[in-house]
Amino acid sequence: MSHIISLNPKRTLEEVTKEAEKYEFRVDFQKKSNWAYLWARKHGVIDEVCKHMRHKGNLKKRCIYAVTFEDGYAYIGLTCNTKERWQRHMNKCEQNQSHVYQHAVASNLQPNFSQLTDYLPEKEAKEKESYYIREYSLHWELLNGSKGGELGTCSYKWTKKAVFERVNKCVSYSEFREKYPEAYSFALKRKWNKEIELILPKERTTWPEEKIRLRFEECKTVHEVREKYPSACNAAKAMGIYEELCSKLKRDVNQTYTEQEIRQFVGTLRYQQEFAKKNRSMMNAAIRLGIYEELKSSLLPNPPRGKKLEDYIELASNYDTRGEFKNAHPGAYAVIRSKDGWAEKCFAHMKYVCRPELDNQNILKSASLHSSISAWKKDDPGAYYAARRKDIFAEATKHMTRPTNHNKKSDTFYIELSRQYNILKDFKTDCPNEYAAICRRGKDFQVLCLGHMKRVKHYYTKEQALFIAKEYSGRTALYKGNNSVYHYLRKHKLLDIAFPKKQIINPIIHISNGKT
Repeated sequence: MSHIISLNPKRTLEEVTKEAEKYEFRVDFQKKSNWAYLWARKHGVIDEVCKHMRHKGNLKKRCIYAVTFEDGYAYIGLTCNTKERWQRHMNKCEQNQSHVYQHAVASNLQPNFSQLTDYLPEKEAKEKESYYIREYSLHWELLNGSKGGELGTCSYKWTKKAVFERVNKCVSYSEFREKYPEAYSFALKRKWNKEIELILPKERTTWPEEKIRLRFEECKTVHEVREKYPSACNAAKAMGIYEELCSKLKRDVNQTYTEQEIRQFVGTLRYQQEFAKKNRSMMNAAIRLGIYEELKSSLLPNPPRGKKLEDYIELASNYDTRGEFKNAHPGAYAVIRSKDGWAEKCFAHMKYVCRPELDNQNILKSASLHSSISAWKKDDPGAYYAARRKDIFAEATKHMTRPTNHNKKSDTFYIELSRQYNILKDFKTDCPNEYAAICRRGKDFQVLCLGHMKRVKHYYTKEQALFIAKEYSGRTALYKGNNSVYHYLRKHKLLDIAFPKKQIINPIIHISNGKT
């Protein structure tokens, strides 16, 4: 096997370090070069490899930064994202322009931005900001508008307090939704709509028959009434008068097409699917005239969906092994394998490497490292199955511990135990495992052990069964809690007495948001 070249050589520290230098943050390193990240963690060199990387902040961790000018002015602040914060400082389009930007314009000097600390927890960051403001104020003229110790506005624009302030300004739910759409969508995401409905109840429009008829009389076509009054249409359907009202309105008539117009239009098409996609009404007209199949046969069949074979060959040409290609594009790999003959064409340039065959010495060496057969099979399945194939399994596992036999109970034990009980239910309750073991040994053994026991049935009177049923909330609860009582009531047709069905009252039709 010496002629075989391994496609997965052992990684080196230099290779992993070179790969890590491509990234600025650890998160990007982990996501985009996971093999190198895992190698560094496994060998305990992750800190060394990532020493040039910067940490990303979040709402729970902030860093302290300083902006200085050559004329002796400075600004101290804290942020969870230095890059974004610097851009906001120098953005002239901001609604409230930063003190840094205003001073840069007034003095015509370029500000110097520097990060003073690493990312710290909120409480520690606030203390550090106050500390640096005091230190810098001794030698610099500060541009800060506050004394420090504040976390700034690195959070959501909307809060629950801000949302409900907008709610209290509105008279109705629809006004709040239309006037403050951002606050409305923010509240919906956090499921505050039920609390808002307590303050601003939703308006529910009741549609009496007279009002529905008036709305239909105002419109000339069915399409118009559907567009203007969808809730009135739903109410009319619920009352059963929709067809009657629509019969008095005009319906839109489909445009008529001649055979010559249809054939002329089809002449501009290439594929069959374009006919329905570009003009479905014309296609329906062709079906009515009986020329659809003729026109369809004159067009090309629909092109296959997805990428072509040439696209997959080009995609696979960037990889040397199937394993690399499968890890990078698992979806494309599955498609290629599912098509007949595609794998040979796409993977023709790739090298195939067989796994090295283990010799007896390596198998025995692998087996000597394990104390049990199950551990060996789990840790090194290749050596385990190679030992099986080469008939050296007994020699390789002679030092390993074998599982001890369970203490199986004899037939005599079960027969003597069952003689102590006269009622089957008591035996099943006290000895469930032994009862299951007897059942597994066949019917003859069951008769031998359980044949002398009595089968006790539950006997109820009508009053007893109904009294027990009162303790349960419904039929399902009774079925789960006391199956025998449930079947007794069902057999004697007493379930409707124990749990009478609720009478359904005809509901008043209320329409909300165009739905019944």
